[in-house]
Amino acid sequence: PTDVKLDFYVESFGNIEEANLEFSVFMYFRQMWRDPRLADRVNQSVVLQRDQISYLWFPDTYCSNAKRSDLMSPDTEIHSSLTLEPDGSIFYSRSAHIVASCEMDLRDFPMDTQTCNLVFGSYGYTDNDIKLSWKSTKILIANKEMAQFSLGDCVLSSKTMEYVQGNYTLLSASFPMHRRIGYYAIQMYVPCTFLVMLSWIVFWMNPEETGNRLTVGITTILTIVFLLGYTNSTLPKVS
Repeated sequence: PTDVKLDFYVESFGNIEEANLEFSVFMYFRQMWRDPRLADRVNQSVVLQRDQISYLWFPDTYCSNAKRSDLMSPDTEIHSSLTLEPDGSIFYSRSAHIVASCEMDLRDFPMDTQTCNLVFGSYGYTDNDIKLSWKSTKILIANKEMAQFSLGDCVLSSKTMEYVQGNYTLLSASFPMHRRIGYYAIQMYVPCTFLVMLSWIVFWMNPEETGNRLTVGITTILTIVFLLGYTNSTLPKVS
């Protein structure tokens, strides 16, 4: 089988949407392999771009948990390049924007830590045809700054899945993300604390002023309900 090395460089992360259980990432996806049929065809390194790449064979790698991805789009529609060495070694790089599903456990929200994965594999070739593996043990990330999360170090792993057609190797890149509580502390905890303290005013009001006491209580409840509704609108409907 052809040994294919995978690697990618993360340019930036996009939105992490809890309501849709998904996250987006923009990267430069790179693959390296050697094609003996192309050995000694060139005397020096040759760089191919766009429609020239379609004349060569390259792996059909895709992201298995992607909801939307241009990873398998034609090279004429994205930025890509392929470098061919005299010994038949090939370095193939292309830009990719992936929106992938992310299984989230929101029971500790907003003090939770989520782990989102990108899983890559071959769509049509089994392990008898190509063997996928990571080129290195570390993924470079250009910008780790995120609005609501602190990004940890990427963890790489691989596993073999058995199907009727044969065995397929899946490569996984896991990104641990710890939620920053500052936004929710200011938008939820602090207002709710002041509202609860405000509701205590009824204990110092004249017991005969039933209307005023009732107004303060109802206003407090409606305000808290509004704050909870605003927060829940950004979250999935889970029990």
